[in-house]
Amino acid sequence: MIKSVFGFKIRNPDRDRQTDATRFQRIQEMLGAISEEMDREKAGLEKRYGAVAADAAFLFEALENEADQDSGRMAQLTSTLQSCERRIAALKKQMLFMEDCRRTVGRFAQDNDITPVSAKAE
Repeated sequence: MIKSVFGFKIRNPDRDRQTDATRFQRIQEMLGAISEEMDREKAGLEKRYGAVAADAAFLFEALENEADQDSGRMAQLTSTLQSCERRIAALKKQMLFMEDCRRTVGRFAQDNDITPVSAKAE
C-alpha cells in the first residue's frame, strides 16, 4: 500500500493492474464456457433433428402407400422438428450475443490497457 498526501493508503498500481487482468480473464473464460455449452446443445439438437427428419421422410413415404394410418405419428414428428428448429434458432441468437459480449469485453480491456493474465505469463 502507498500512503497518499492526504493520509489514506492506496494500492500499488501494479497490483491493481494484476487484479483487473485476472478479473477480465475470468470474464472471458466464463463467456467462453457458456458459449461452449450452447454449441454442444446446438450440436446435439442438430444431430437429433437429422434423425427425426429421416424418420419423418420414411414415414411420409409409408403414408403415401398406406393412406392415413400413421398421420398421428407424422404430426408428432412435425411438431418435434418445429420445436427443434425454434430452439436451434434461439441458440444461434444467443451464441451471436455471447460472441458480441466477448468482443466487447476484449475491446474494453484493450482500450483500458488491461493485459490478459495468460499474455503476462509468457
